[in-house]
Amino acid sequence: TAAGILAQCPIALAAVVESLPTLGRYYARLRSTVARRVWAERAAMPVCSRYAQAMVELLCSVTRAIKAADLPSTFMSTWKSIAVDAATPLPLPEGEEKEKS
Repeated sequence: TAAGILAQCPIALAAVVESLPTLGRYYARLRSTVARRVWAERAAMPVCSRYAQAMVELLCSVTRAIKAADLPSTFMSTWKSIAVDAATPLPLPEGEEKEKS
């Protein structure tokens, strides 16, 4: 699977993003895609589909691969922004946890 390949060879992501623009856009939008899929399946939690499990596994592999690869700025700008539809709530901002007193 793609997740397994990226786990073994994280540098492969950079090669794919540069040589195959369609796959590059898919991987760049992956965070948004997984967020929407997990939200759509929230009613069945803790059980989720094999599709959602595979998407989360791929997201984890891509996230690890991004740390090891030098990717184009267009990829990174799409990766950093999570776009959802009106039925999906916006994700909480990362790193802005406030202590409750």
